[in-house]
Amino acid sequence: MALACLVSWAAPPSLAQPGAGSGGHPFDGEWSLVWDLSTAPGGATLSIPGGTISPYNASYHAAKSRFQVNEDGSIAWSQSDAGSTSHDGVSSDSKFWGTRSVHLRAAGKVLAPRAATGELRAEDRRLTLDLTTMGGSGYSSGTSSGGTFTVTVIANIDDREMVQFPGAIRAPNPPWTVKWQDLKPTRVTQAELAPDVIEETITYEVTRETRIPKEINGLFTPPMTERLEIKHVRYLNLVPRG
Repeated sequence: MALACLVSWAAPPSLAQPGAGSGGHPFDGEWSLVWDLSTAPGGATLSIPGGTISPYNASYHAAKSRFQVNEDGSIAWSQSDAGSTSHDGVSSDSKFWGTRSVHLRAAGKVLAPRAATGELRAEDRRLTLDLTTMGGSGYSSGTSSGGTFTVTVIANIDDREMVQFPGAIRAPNPPWTVKWQDLKPTRVTQAELAPDVIEETITYEVTRETRIPKEINGLFTPPMTERLEIKHVRYLNLVPRG
């Protein structure tokens, strides 16, 4: 899905021109990330052997409230229990629901090409990111013709298997990597915090339709809406106009 680039500069003309960032390189400052994935409002229909689950509801949410980007623009971090998943569904003879935590890894690169006149412009930046999620600990419960059940799951970020109780059964817990290529800033704003301080916020935001691969959860999932938002907040030193 193509991204429209909307750039807005909130700094009034009376402000001095911004110079280097607070840390001296273009990627210094505070970065944050939010990732969401969900079925449509009201649920979807999920095909299973011998029937369907309808409505089927699923949602994923993960966030990294603060991270750093290296001076060369590279991104590399991981976080356990970065968010949660929830799911529920109804079939002809059963009902289920549950929730699990989400482990998250990120690897990528931010590029800051110079404009033809030589300056580094925030709106010209490009971001590429591989975001890897893994299911964490949690539970599933439900009712069926055979009665009620509860399955407790323990899963660690460095273990591609989960342990299910009762029975301490080991089952696959494969990672899922989603790729975001050549993202452009969708919004750039500046706010004057003091006569010599400007807070600049660069936002990357994209929404697209996707499906969870069958090898991740063993089911052909319905279309889901995926949303990514990354923000870079930095504080600019001011250079007085001559």
